[in-house]
Amino acid sequence: MHPLILFFGVVVGCGSTVLGVNQAKRDTGDASEDESDSDGGSGGDADGGPEDDAPVITFAQAICERTGLLEEWFFNAAATDPQGIESIKPGGLVSLWLEGTRTDTEVGIVCDPSTGFCEGAFSSEVVGVQCYQAAQYEFQFIVFDDDNNPSEPFTVSGTTD
Repeated sequence: MHPLILFFGVVVGCGSTVLGVNQAKRDTGDASEDESDSDGGSGGDADGGPEDDAPVITFAQAICERTGLLEEWFFNAAATDPQGIESIKPGGLVSLWLEGTRTDTEVGIVCDPSTGFCEGAFSSEVVGVQCYQAAQYEFQFIVFDDDNNPSEPFTVSGTTD
């Protein structure tokens, strides 16, 4: 296993957010909004927000590493689910965004329902982004639970090793 992935697996497994690195870029709305489920608990917020029983990604990173002539992307994420971590499906998705526009590239990540840790590794040819371009792209992570509820997208900027 790649030492960097192992390090972040241990850090994420211990509940750290790695000192705030790669926190989600999402609009959380007005903090004064009523958080109660006003639709009687029928599966979603009346204001169109995420469902209360959807999984949540707590950390993600997209790192491009160059070894000689080989460039490889490593995608890592940690997720939880209100219904229990074991309800996270074994697969998630990472889509690429350039200047606020989604590209045609989407890759899968493998999630371990016993830990909530997700990972994937792909060559830069598969991802379509070379290491020197990493900071120009954003990577949006989504995981699912057994009820097919998607997480809110968790977006991070690409980085290089």
